[in-house]
Amino acid sequence: MPGMTPPVTAPRSTPQDVITAFQLWWVAAGFGLAQLVCAVISALGERDQVIDQLLSDMARRDPELALSRNTAELFVFAGMVLAVVIGIVLAAIVLLIAYQMRKGRQWARTVLTMLGSILVVFAVPALFGLGTATGAVGMLTGALAILGGVAAAGAIFLMHRKDSNTYFLPGLRPR
Repeated sequence: MPGMTPPVTAPRSTPQDVITAFQLWWVAAGFGLAQLVCAVISALGERDQVIDQLLSDMARRDPELALSRNTAELFVFAGMVLAVVIGIVLAAIVLLIAYQMRKGRQWARTVLTMLGSILVVFAVPALFGLGTATGAVGMLTGALAILGGVAAAGAIFLMHRKDSNTYFLPGLRPR
């Protein structure tokens, strides 16, 4: 009949699968930050070799550019600090997107699915011990990559289950 509006469906509560996926994104971000810390510790252990390599590369590229060892140490240290800052910012961005996913935003689920797929792909070589540094720090870095990939895979799976799919439909999520 003209003038009648369809009944409004009440917003649904957040499904447990979405809540658990949100928590798994926190775990994945934590493993990523821990992996970054291990990489920085490993780089600090090899600092002298990195500085020597930087000095030899600079001398080969431009022999007139005299780079002192102290300046090279400063560059290496600044690079490590920059890597940590970028890692923290990226983890914060992932968590902000995860908050939007928990609110039922489809775009956030899509972005997290793509990011999680990349994490899983990057964890596969670590699973087979390929491309990892040697020693205890290298093993720990590989283990953290695997655990982060597993957490991301679990979050992706939970974000795409039946209740989760319904939750991400427009108009059915809580405001």
